[in-house]
Amino acid sequence: MIRFINDRNERKEFTFNEIKKSFERHYNNCDSYRRFCELHNVKPSDLNELEDLYTIPQIPTAIFKAIDVCSVDKSLCKCCTSSGTKGAVSRIYRDRATIKSFVESVVTGAGIMHGLKAENTVILNLGPDAEEAGDIWLAYVTGFLKTAVESYNFMHSGNVETEKLIERIRNIPSDKRIVILGAPALFMKVFHDMKEQAVTVTLPDDAVVFTAGGWKSMKGNAVSRDELCACFFRFFGITPDQYFDVFNQVESNTPFFECRCHKKHIPAGFLAFTRDPVTLEKLEDGEEGVLCFLDSSAESYPAFVITDDIGRITEGCECGLEGQVFSFTRRVRTVETKGCALKLDQAVAR
Repeated sequence: MIRFINDRNERKEFTFNEIKKSFERHYNNCDSYRRFCELHNVKPSDLNELEDLYTIPQIPTAIFKAIDVCSVDKSLCKCCTSSGTKGAVSRIYRDRATIKSFVESVVTGAGIMHGLKAENTVILNLGPDAEEAGDIWLAYVTGFLKTAVESYNFMHSGNVETEKLIERIRNIPSDKRIVILGAPALFMKVFHDMKEQAVTVTLPDDAVVFTAGGWKSMKGNAVSRDELCACFFRFFGITPDQYFDVFNQVESNTPFFECRCHKKHIPAGFLAFTRDPVTLEKLEDGEEGVLCFLDSSAESYPAFVITDDIGRITEGCECGLEGQVFSFTRRVRTVETKGCALKLDQAVAR
């Protein structure tokens, strides 16, 4: 379970209790993860305070590419995969309760950060619906949002239908808040089509645009935030204050939403920290390192992960929301994975 809690002591207590409970569940129900924990000599009774959570063994993302890690019957789960841009894909098994937790975290984060409410919001999703998305996590879960809020999808058979998107925008009632969601590459495809058609639309002042996913264009070129903002203003008539990025990866069951200060917030029940990319020693808050997380919201698999991302974790924000804040720097370079590889070899051997 995840929540946004401003009181520091309450937040720490909630996070400790939820993550310990999650660790006990996966230790008792996932044989491969329990053996991994035994290798590191860590068991649930060792966790007595928040600082002890940092000893919970985290699974390198490469493990999810090599073996199936699951705490429930896999036949009851949806197998969600990463995009596989580097070859092998991660396989994450989510049961109904775990997917429900993710959707609830999306609704909660969007509500806390941006005042969005399911009853008066319309999501225009540039991606496919859940059925067409297949197993790819980001596409699947964004398509799944229509179970919680009025939502329309504009990718069919691999094509973004820009004309239908524009028509839908122009016909949404004024009492509905418009949210447009998509990967940067899909937005760039829409902007290309609008330029070709010499058409623009003006979104209302309360409209919100979210990007999620990789920052490569359809041609493989990197897209900058400034370039996107310029296009949002040119084609949608919105300012940077209406545009926000969301961070999520297949191994995590909780998205990080940007607040009005464009900082990505981490809710209680989720603990993030960084490690040295070679020694794997835990770093202090504010130090750049490999992002690690302990996510209590996943019931079907242990979401305790060493990622392939370099970033920083800090505390607090000018927006007034307390708690951890995440900033992404870059992906891990191969030379930096040697320390992780040593641990990985041991884990796979068991």
